[in-house]
Amino acid sequence: IELEKKIYDVGVDVKTSITNELMYGNEAAFTLTVTNNGNMAVIPTLDIAMDNTVEPTSETAAKITGSKLKLAAALEPGKSETITLTYKVTSLLDTAAATLKASLSSLSLADGAAVQDGNAANNASQASVKIKNLPVILYKVDSTNDNRLGGAEIRITNSKGQEVYT
Repeated sequence: IELEKKIYDVGVDVKTSITNELMYGNEAAFTLTVTNNGNMAVIPTLDIAMDNTVEPTSETAAKITGSKLKLAAALEPGKSETITLTYKVTSLLDTAAATLKASLSSLSLADGAAVQDGNAANNASQASVKIKNLPVILYKVDSTNDNRLGGAEIRITNSKGQEVYT
């Protein structure tokens, strides 16, 4: 009787097709591909990390619990699952980057039993987009010299609508 060796090997690949610089309010889409290179069906759970220069869209936030993304069903040998994660740029910095990092956190079988990935070399990936905002220039206005601006106020709010400067 010849027994087949059980091989657990999940590869993680992150890409983005964005080549231009993004600005505040733009969305950045990342494609996360999880591939089962082994010979056993497994359910991967991934750690997802993203810079604080962006916030997930509601669709992306629904896919991630805390910082974990778990596939809903077992990934069969030789098969891949592609997931799109979209983030909105919230940074006002003139230059920054948004980097999505994904890495294999754990593997389990359909019955919930934990197994170890035999090839750590393909368990993590990342992709970045550049953020370049236009500079904001504020001028001091003396309303005594220009009646059109008398009583004017400047209020700056963050992406959550919270006032950060008056």
